[in-house]
Amino acid sequence: MNSRYSHEGYTEIKVPRIFLSHFYLAILLCSFDFKASFSGKGFAIQVPVWGFYFLSFVIIFFQLLIARSHVREMRYFLLICISFLVCATFAGVIAQQKTWDIFTNFVAFSIYVTASVATLVTLKLCSDRTAMLSTMKNICLAFMVLHFLMVYFIGGGINLAVSRYEYLSGATIPASALLAIGAVLHLGAKEILIAVTNVAIILISVTRTQLAVIIGQLASVFFAAPALAFRLTVIKKVGAVLLLGLSIIAIDIAAESGLTHRWLVRLTVGRTMKADPTALTRYAEVHYMFGQLTASVTQCLIGNGIAARTKLTGPSAALAAKLVGKESVTSVRSNGFGHNNHMSVLFVGGLFFGAPLLLLNFLNGFQAFVLMRRLFKPNAYARELVYIGIWGSLIVIGMLAVGFFSGIYSQRADCLWYGIGTGMLYWTRGEVKRETAKGMALQ
Repeated sequence: MNSRYSHEGYTEIKVPRIFLSHFYLAILLCSFDFKASFSGKGFAIQVPVWGFYFLSFVIIFFQLLIARSHVREMRYFLLICISFLVCATFAGVIAQQKTWDIFTNFVAFSIYVTASVATLVTLKLCSDRTAMLSTMKNICLAFMVLHFLMVYFIGGGINLAVSRYEYLSGATIPASALLAIGAVLHLGAKEILIAVTNVAIILISVTRTQLAVIIGQLASVFFAAPALAFRLTVIKKVGAVLLLGLSIIAIDIAAESGLTHRWLVRLTVGRTMKADPTALTRYAEVHYMFGQLTASVTQCLIGNGIAARTKLTGPSAALAAKLVGKESVTSVRSNGFGHNNHMSVLFVGGLFFGAPLLLLNFLNGFQAFVLMRRLFKPNAYARELVYIGIWGSLIVIGMLAVGFFSGIYSQRADCLWYGIGTGMLYWTRGEVKRETAKGMALQ
């Protein structure tokens, strides 16, 4: 039978986990999405995948109504996000930006918002959150593996001499978060398998940003719980992760695949070329977006639209052109959300609609860190609450970190998992506030 409980005037109906399984399936199917080289090329796969996802969201919304529940925890989040989406889209239409680019960015940001709400509702209504947490870990692992296999077969195999970020999925950062959690909390067989898979895919991708994210997530955990950082078990776990990385490097050297050499080149490019071309292109794109944002009062206040084209300008662009060639520089363009997600939010939405969203994002990151500090207190909260809260917090922090190097809001899979982490964060904050209020009432 379904159980009920009262909360702030509402009587919520707990839903058996089987009736929420469509949400898990929708997340898993999204691993088959990919970014086509030409507009609309992947439509045959993308339409059913994301069509089922949005259908799942509609079902969850009706389950929310039937359960007589609410999402008041997210009222400001929804107000800011929907205002940004509607106004940035309208600005793009008025500016006669490409319809396909407007549509794809609209869908991607919609996925972020709906995934946040759907995760919050699912956590509220699920009758067995321990089982749900285990299911989400399985989905995270399957998401990485399925995406890797899809890219592998579509590309006709893997060439380790040129493999890059195409093998990374939206679940990469959530998997890195589980690795950081495992360093101080439980690290079972499932978490070890996820860690090994994640580290292997990151090494194949030769993407420095993901290594920085892992270090940032580990640092967040240790700053949130400094007393745990120097425990013998924690030191052993961190040592095991380093040993895993060294073992993979040893295998690579023995196999002569060239991955280790590629990593050394990527990590030392700033010294060998006197400047990092990748970093220069990031600076140059930000230079252009800032210039466009301050070009007129209208652009400053309302932004440039959800699909405004970016390019590289300024001294960094000129230096990058000298290092790698002018054609390489002029070919770097983005639609709406460039390689710095935070500056892109302002570029797209201006001070009226972009600034509130940017502030909200960093406020969520700050609250995620504060929440982790509370959750790490010994025996303060239920284990499932602690794990869900810390996982969601680290996903949010990880996505914020990646936002300095990538346009998250234009990547559908990233938006999906960013939304899942945000939903976990908001649900845990609500539960912690409720338990704190109960404790004060009993005093």
